[in-house]
Amino acid sequence: MKITALAAVLAALAACAHPKTTVEYSANMDLGGYHRIAVLPFTDTKGRGRQIAAAVIKGLPARGFEAPDAKLIESVFSKFKLDKEVGLGINELSEIRSTTKSQAILVGNVEPGETRVTVLLLDTDLGDEIFKATLVPRHKGSFASVAEISDEALTLFGELPKRQL
Repeated sequence: MKITALAAVLAALAACAHPKTTVEYSANMDLGGYHRIAVLPFTDTKGRGRQIAAAVIKGLPARGFEAPDAKLIESVFSKFKLDKEVGLGINELSEIRSTTKSQAILVGNVEPGETRVTVLLLDTDLGDEIFKATLVPRHKGSFASVAEISDEALTLFGELPKRQL
């Protein structure tokens, strides 16, 4: 009886456990070559994607990274018709790399309800994924603000080993 009660309590606690941010790094990527990162406006249902991107751009220098001006990034991307199924091709990535001098692109998607944000860092040379992260608020519920989303995204860069900056 005690074992059954203990098992029930543990199962209830596990069900109440708050999910954590997860990050998947690509095994074959050397992060040491990435110093300049283009940040695209995040996709979201509240229309705050540009604000989130601007806040991430503003925070990158404190973490040892450069970011091209948001207007330059948007001028390059306005030339492309992005295909949601295919994404960016090698020609688009090459133009992004040559115009913005960025070695990587950060893209993000805020899910409806703002309970999760998916962030991808992509190599502009080959289009390979450098990392993929699923961000969740540090508290239960949804992200409260643009600052909270951008701060959580910036922690991904603060967690990179120093030798790779």
